[in-house]
Amino acid sequence: MPELFLTEQNVYEHTGCGLDRFYYDGGERILNAMPQELVESARRARMTPMMSIPFLEAIPLIPRDEWVDRIREKDANGSWMRSINDQADVPCLDQNGLGYCHAYGTVGAGMTSRAVAGLPTILLSPESIGGPVCNWKNRGANPDDDLEVLVNRGACRMDMMNAQHSLTPDRWDPQWIHYALNHKAVEVYYFVSGNKMFDQQMTAVFLNIPSGIWFNWWGHHVQGFLAAMFKDNQFWGCARNSWGTGYGENGYFWMAEGGRKSQGTCSGGHAIRVMKPSEV
Repeated sequence: MPELFLTEQNVYEHTGCGLDRFYYDGGERILNAMPQELVESARRARMTPMMSIPFLEAIPLIPRDEWVDRIREKDANGSWMRSINDQADVPCLDQNGLGYCHAYGTVGAGMTSRAVAGLPTILLSPESIGGPVCNWKNRGANPDDDLEVLVNRGACRMDMMNAQHSLTPDRWDPQWIHYALNHKAVEVYYFVSGNKMFDQQMTAVFLNIPSGIWFNWWGHHVQGFLAAMFKDNQFWGCARNSWGTGYGENGYFWMAEGGRKSQGTCSGGHAIRVMKPSEV
């Protein structure tokens, strides 16, 4: 498939939005991101999120009148996170039909955070955080809970815990738990809901802060913007899905601000600025 731009005309064809299950590339995909109102209620219940601060208070938004110049600068020096991913061979993950999109977007952001920091690429396991969050059931969840697991417990390698293991908790080995402590998120931020969500996404991508974002209209969670552009008098962000390399261009696709359901503006998200650098 050539590079994919989601538009009002093709958004249903390429996202399956409004459906619980979506058939893509010969396989069934489950769309199970948690509704935003439940995300907000869970966040309020925690009151003091783990090791994190609201995004708007942590990082001032980059003014819109700077965006075009910043896009040109990052295009010129090749410093987009998409380029960093490709240079570090950070792969496009594939949730393989499981309803763990919440874990895949989060772990994908963690792997990109390692690449931005110049750490070796390690294929981390979304199942090792999605399994505990979902109590080993094949279902959606609050993506913030996946982030909490990544902060408190970390993620082990995918060869230790993969889709074949994730629904069988008796396969969980204490050794994997010990190993996961070496791959924890140590500095994270929440996107603050409101009318500045797209600005937060753009600020994160300009500053090379990887994120996981979700969309209520789609019912899906993906890795947040890894590049941006200005085209057709609109700002576009390049996100990455977790449906394998056949989706878009090696998993990457473009979303514009505005359009049907304001499709490029996420309903919620979090950013991972620092991962623990240990390699043990």
